[in-house]
Amino acid sequence: MKEPAVQTYFFSQEEGDGYEVRLVEYPDIRGFGDTYEEAYDDALENYKIFEEETMNQTKPIYEEALKAYDNKDFTKVLSLFESIADKHDGAMTNLAIMHFKGIGTKPDIPKGIDYFKKADKAGNPTASFYLGQIYEGGAGVERDTKIAADYFEKNAITDDPNGQYRLGMLLLQHEPKRAMHWLIAAAHNDFPAAQEIVTYVSNKEMANPALLNRDFRALSPQQQHKAVEEILTTKIVPLLEKDAGGIELVNYICEDAPQIWLKYTGACSGCHLSTSSTADMILKSFEEAIDQKIVIYLV
Repeated sequence: MKEPAVQTYFFSQEEGDGYEVRLVEYPDIRGFGDTYEEAYDDALENYKIFEEETMNQTKPIYEEALKAYDNKDFTKVLSLFESIADKHDGAMTNLAIMHFKGIGTKPDIPKGIDYFKKADKAGNPTASFYLGQIYEGGAGVERDTKIAADYFEKNAITDDPNGQYRLGMLLLQHEPKRAMHWLIAAAHNDFPAAQEIVTYVSNKEMANPALLNRDFRALSPQQQHKAVEEILTTKIVPLLEKDAGGIELVNYICEDAPQIWLKYTGACSGCHLSTSSTADMILKSFEEAIDQKIVIYLV
């Protein structure tokens, strides 16, 4: 459930002081409490009840529209979706797709985008994904990768690997740390395209607790980060430079099994797609300098 915007009022009366919270979009939905937190939670609970009641009312119409779509009765589909669009973000999103692509009606890109934006505002992640594509490609709008990234991120935070991957690829050249965060998430969500981009290497399950590098692990996170950079600079970069390649440290996460995020540069920027030998060499170099209980991600 998307958290709604609210307005807060403080009141004082003979029975005592308190707070009233009203939803901006639905001012009749309110919450009361002795504290703001109590009033806000009460308003959210009432909003949840409202959403459940609305969904129960619109669900049969939505399902009827889907059946009509399967039967290619698009006139009926449009009519049914339009009748519940203001109460059902899924219907709003489907209306957007139909108008944008010209399914059962003449193509109307501006109208489709308008519906997508309304559905996105209502919290529909599919609409957010479509808007990301629209602004990335400049379809009916001026191309704007920053706006595209914002929309893709709205989708990505719902754990949709499609948005995670598209956001990661969009940001990879200019914001590699943010990009890798989402590409790694998509890869862990079993998204094939992300798994082709992200290389994961680790022998952490084989690590012997008695052989862990206590000196390294006693360092502060900043000192560990500096040590990782030195290993990269002195042991790995010179080997890659022989083939006109390179590598850079994107992120270091200090935890029980430290994560090292790396990005290939130069001629090496595609070598991880053709062989795992480079990744294995990098892992071995870090294991020799630290220990086996590490995780390396490479793009």
